[in-house]
Amino acid sequence: MDKMACPRGLVRYSTENAVKNHWTQKQTLRHILRPRILIYTSILSMIVLAIFVSLAMRTPFKVDVVRDRGVMARVVEAGKTENVYRLQVMNATEADQRYRISVTGLPGLVVVSEDTIKVHSTEARTLPVRVQAPFEVAAPGSHEIYFVIESLDSPGKLREESKFMIPN
Repeated sequence: MDKMACPRGLVRYSTENAVKNHWTQKQTLRHILRPRILIYTSILSMIVLAIFVSLAMRTPFKVDVVRDRGVMARVVEAGKTENVYRLQVMNATEADQRYRISVTGLPGLVVVSEDTIKVHSTEARTLPVRVQAPFEVAAPGSHEIYFVIESLDSPGKLREESKFMIPN
């Protein structure tokens, strides 16, 4: 400001109220760091942190398992019980992915239909899955089983619960 013959301090980073009342830097800082401003800043920081955490923990794919309502359970060749399910696999990544489908929960459970599928990027694919178990594996009725869907191209594994029906 000396070169332009203007008073010193004409241009500064301050508030109009601080300049008018001739506040010191310490007084200005105390005025800016009021409890309300600190609370708003901390709330905003927590929201931003929550967004980043949710993005980091996001699963790269989702799975829905729906029992086929047409056939509850049927006895097929070699005395095995078969249940039919519809799996909807949703790929949330920007690349094509391959997934392996397996099932656990009862001894001898086997996925008879296609157990490896390919889903294009940002696409959902629905496919019928037939699961068989030996007839004598458990008592007649409803039993909990778990579909395990594992990505072959990226780290990721999901476990979805369903029911396996064994007829009387």
